Amino acid sequence: MALRIDPNDADALNSKGNAVSFLGKHDEAIAFFNKP
Repeated sequence: MALRIDPNDADALNSKGNAVSFLGKHDEAIAFFNKP
């Protein structure tokens, strides 16, 4: 699923910022879900 971000859409920009923050924890999440 691709996200289309409208640079003029404040809500979309905020969501993108939240996604970037979330992805900062990506490696930790992958390690969690890949536990044997």
